[in-house]
Formats: sequence, structure tokens, C-alpha cells
Amino acid sequence: MFQNSLFPDLRIVDLSHNGFVGLVPTKYFNLWSAMVDVDKENTKYWHAYDNYMLNGLIGASPYPYSMPITNKGVKMEYAKVSEIFSTIDLSCNKFDGEIPNVVGSLKGLQLLKLSNNILVGPNPPALGNLKNVEALDLSQNKLVGSILKQLTQLNFLEVFNASPPPSSNSKGNEDSGLLAEFGWKAVALGCGCGFLLGVVIGNIVFARTCEWLMRTYRIRMSRRRMMRRIC
Repeated sequence: MFQNSLFPDLRIVDLSHNGFVGLVPTKYFNLWSAMVDVDKENTKYWHAYDNYMLNGLIGASPYPYSMPITNKGVKMEYAKVSEIFSTIDLSCNKFDGEIPNVVGSLKGLQLLKLSNNILVGPNPPALGNLKNVEALDLSQNKLVGSILKQLTQLNFLEVFNASPPPSSNSKGNEDSGLLAEFGWKAVALGCGCGFLLGVVIGNIVFARTCEWLMRTYRIRMSRRRMMRRIC
């Protein structure tokens, strides 16, 4: 990834849902210097430009740049994106190994998502250096240990998720529940079909029985009439 590139001004990195494997690419974290610090006093917003032609002259009209971002578990359309907004989303890949300590050097990060990977080991204490982080998602990994005390001291942290992946037992119970539900549906369907088939066959048998009785009764009646005539 990022061959022969530095991207020192990069602030938004979204590589989620790509199936990347291997260790978290820490060497690039040291190159993203724009995420190291934040100057909140001089906040500006990104702009895009529309080219236009007026009276033979070509000009450009700026307008606020917007983009969809999943922040704090909610996907939102940001009508304006601050130039200091910094986020790294490496979720839903197959990164393994431990969370590198170098992540803690990106003190300007506001959103960090490493969920749904194969990360192992404890949470590095360096995460406590993310003074501006608002959402930290480490869920669905194989991390061990307790929640870092340093995280409780982050003033801007509003969302923290470190829930483990579902256990095999819960998955088995879910599968059993699905099989049981399917079994009950099959039984109910079979009972319904059997009842309907029984009604149809019962009507046929009843009709034929009535027809047989009528024929038998008519034959007996005709025989009695003949016997009376003979007598």
C-alpha cells in the first residue's frame, strides 16, 4: 500500500472492507504529520470548485466539500468537513498482530476504527495519548486485558467499543435456534398440508359412501317391489 508516497497532509484514511492482511502499516503513521497535532484556533473547511465560463473567461466557484463519514457508530453526511478533522478507518479487514504504539503519536485523531480484524494482545497504553479522539472502536478482535485507565482521562472520548467477537457457543445456539424454528415451521406446514389432504380425501370417501348407499337402497327397494308384484 502507498508505494513511493508520503501523504504528509493526509487527514482522512478509509481502507475499510478491503480484505487487507498482515500487520497494521505502522511506517505510514509516522508520515502522516497532519494528524500529529491540531490547531483548533484556525479552523477552516474543505472546499471544492466548480469551473465556469463567463463572457469568455474561465473561473472557479468554491463550495463546501461534503462527504459521508461513520462517526460514533452513526453514518452521517457531513455538509462541511473541517480541515482539522482526522480519522483512520481500517475496520473489516484481516490485519493481525498487536496494535502498534505509534498510533498514540497521532494526537490529532478524532476517530480511530480498528474493529473486525484479527488483532491480538493488550491495548497499548499509547492510546491514552489520543487527546482529541472522540470515537475509538477496537471491537470484534482478539484483544485481552482490561480497559486502560488512561482512556478514562480522555476528555473528548464519547464512544469506546472493545467488545469481543461472538463466541462459538452463541453462534451454535443461534444456529440451533434457526434449526428449531425451521423444524417448527416444517411441522406446522406438514400439519396444514395433512389437514388439507385429509379434508379432500374425506370428502371423496364420503361422496362415494353416499353414492354406494343410494345404489344399495335403490336395489333393495326395487327387489321389494318385484316381490310384492309376484305375491
